[in-house]
Amino acid sequence: MEMLTTVDIVGAWISIFLTISVLSFLYDDNPIYKITEHLFMGVSIGYGVTEAFWNVLRPNLYDKLMSGELLYLIPLFLCILLMFKLSKKNSWLARIPIAFLVAAYAAVKVTGEASGKLVTQVAESMPNLAQDWQTHQYWNWEADGAGIFSSALLVLGLMACLIHFYFSKVPEKLQSYGGPISLIVFLLVFIIVAMDLNIDNGLAVFFISFLVALCAALPCLIISPYKPLVSRFGVFVLMLSFGASFGFTVMGRISLAIGRAQHLIGKDLSVDKAAQINPHIASLLSIVIVIGLIVFMKRRKKQPLAEKSA
Repeated sequence: MEMLTTVDIVGAWISIFLTISVLSFLYDDNPIYKITEHLFMGVSIGYGVTEAFWNVLRPNLYDKLMSGELLYLIPLFLCILLMFKLSKKNSWLARIPIAFLVAAYAAVKVTGEASGKLVTQVAESMPNLAQDWQTHQYWNWEADGAGIFSSALLVLGLMACLIHFYFSKVPEKLQSYGGPISLIVFLLVFIIVAMDLNIDNGLAVFFISFLVALCAALPCLIISPYKPLVSRFGVFVLMLSFGASFGFTVMGRISLAIGRAQHLIGKDLSVDKAAQINPHIASLLSIVIVIGLIVFMKRRKKQPLAEKSA
């Protein structure tokens, strides 16, 4: 049996009390909740400053200067200029390092986003349907619905979403060419893909060629009278995406709430640790203390008003 120290037990009781204090916001925006909120912010900022000093400032600036690398006097000077933000008269000096920070971050972020997300997303948005057929065929439930249909749906949905955000007005004369161009592109791509595929299943060849041709012809509909239909399909895909993202966020918050509830009743602890901490008693005692403090502070706040009215 692992014996816990007094510090561990007191720390567990404090965590339970702070959890109950935060949950008191469900009743009202009370002083106990505000104290806990300020305590959380203070501890987070203090921890962040400590981490920044020991993991960023000291190894990247202090240690470099102590080793004789005088080039690092430049970032030290820029850091000192940042402190002038506290001065009303000389606050303009802080704009110099801020300008360097914004410019450097923008340059790194643009190239990083382009290579890390844009290029990767474009590459992933062009699936190899023939390879998907060899791996998952039409639709594989065991692989979360992977297959040629889901891969083609990804491409079609992405293009429909992009077409939805194309707000330029297409001339009516040009719209008359959109439908025929789409049909020609569809037939050409269908024939080329069907002749190039080396698959024995004729039905699979038809579906793969059809889906690839459909993906190739869909962008041409942007200059056709059928653009509103494609745009509506894009809105449908966007709503599904937003709904799934919102549901994932809600489920994540619920998971956190379940974790804290388990902590309050000791379900996340071993039997030996729970017996020493007694989380049930700590939770009940914390609830009583929080309710008592809220009632006391509210009555104390009303007393001066009652005395003035008298």
